[in-house]
Amino acid sequence: MVPDSRIGKQIGEGYTSEVFLWPDKKIIKLFRSGLPKELCIGEFEATRKIHECIGVCPKPFELIEVDGKTGIVYERITGESMLRRIMRKLWTYASAGRKLARLQLSFQKEVDFPLISVSAALKRNINYISEITAEEKAYLNQYIDSLPDGNCLCHFDFHPGNVLVQDDKYIVIDWMTASKGNPLADAARTSVLLRFAETTMKPAILNLIITKIRMAIHNEYMKEYISAANVRKEDIEAWELPIMAARLLEWIPPNEKAKLLKMVQTKIHEANILVNLA
Repeated sequence: MVPDSRIGKQIGEGYTSEVFLWPDKKIIKLFRSGLPKELCIGEFEATRKIHECIGVCPKPFELIEVDGKTGIVYERITGESMLRRIMRKLWTYASAGRKLARLQLSFQKEVDFPLISVSAALKRNINYISEITAEEKAYLNQYIDSLPDGNCLCHFDFHPGNVLVQDDKYIVIDWMTASKGNPLADAARTSVLLRFAETTMKPAILNLIITKIRMAIHNEYMKEYISAANVRKEDIEAWELPIMAARLLEWIPPNEKAKLLKMVQTKIHEANILVNLA
């Protein structure tokens, strides 16, 4: 197969996609082989509506097939990620954490266009996980049903790496996991990502530095979100168990997966003991 001549220099990559320059001041996000096409279509449709209604994301132009892969052509944002900016200016971690919370709250609005619900997305992912038992899945599904619902836009992969900074404007990217529901679930997902997401950079000391910075950002983020939204920390934490479980389905480092699996199984075990004692 002859490579598509429109594809330019690679400028980014993640677990599910690679990003390249595209003609006319655009970029193309090419999804990796093996990723279900419905997820790609879902991101395109969600981003199109979010851009139209809220305007916090890059404008998507088209969903196309290129070199045997599904891609989305987006407007090009000439800036850097919030994560990269923090790494260049380590002393800005506190203000970055607070900005992250305020930015998330700015798009957590009620939506009237089709999106999968947070609860349905969590249940779907949990039911595909091979590392936990049918009994554990049943418990998690019942637990999700006990949590308060909502109709607000949730990004569900919101972290500094998915925020681009162009001058003083902040643009949120990667809406593949967009859903609607209780905004505290979205905050809980961000909290879990900031606390447990692992990097595999070398040398090892760099991973340690990034982990410490990530935890410092998390602390500032949580304080700001709780204060600005006028919510309780416990109500955010109530969503963490199913979110940790659902993350086991994702392409994450083995150490992170092992850590999350142990926490999920421990929490379920402790909850069942309490039920039996009641």
